[in-house]
Amino acid sequence: MTLGLDDLIALFLAVIVLGLKPGPYMAAFVSMATAGQWRHMLVFWLGSVSAGTLLYFLLLSTLSLLPTGSGIVFLLLKATAAVIFINMGIHTLRVQSDLDSYDTPDMEKLTFSGFVKSIVSGFFLTLSNPYDILFVLTAIPTLVATYEFSALDILAIRGAVVSADILVLLAYCVPLLLIRTKLKPLTLQRMRQLSGLMMLLIGLYLVFNMFMRWDLHASGLLSF
Repeated sequence: MTLGLDDLIALFLAVIVLGLKPGPYMAAFVSMATAGQWRHMLVFWLGSVSAGTLLYFLLLSTLSLLPTGSGIVFLLLKATAAVIFINMGIHTLRVQSDLDSYDTPDMEKLTFSGFVKSIVSGFFLTLSNPYDILFVLTAIPTLVATYEFSALDILAIRGAVVSADILVLLAYCVPLLLIRTKLKPLTLQRMRQLSGLMMLLIGLYLVFNMFMRWDLHASGLLSF
């Protein structure tokens, strides 16, 4: 392992600072917290951590070998994530619009299909998240001043990033989950509608990002 404690602390603090600027990843968690879906949040997070670990090993271990055209893979991942989130947003909005104003279904219940949808959406959103791609390809090498990483280096980096990520998520989502317990049914329904709208906007953001491709251009993975 070539990284020192000061390198990992720098990464830890950088992730906290970046986490305070909400992107599609944090918006997804806020959306689920607004709807009170803490079980879905946990499964989504597991999918996200799995994808992030794969992304870190894939990119950091081959940083100097990635060809310019390899960004096309990330465009396909963005398309998949966009379809998932747009579908989730439309479904949530449709379900809520069909309910009586004071009807409050058990949105927190985690079915098998809900488990699969949450873990898959977390996995693909993280793999296609432009902020994650840029952070791995540009910020990490800059912060630790190296472009060569061993398996232990990547594990240590991933540990620092996940630890900071957990702190940011707790700061954002725990207050929302606690506030929900004191709200009236009609307010909860409006919050669920807002949750569906946020999911829809995440999907549309990913579609927009597919066409703009600023992250892939900035990281050198695309030239067109």
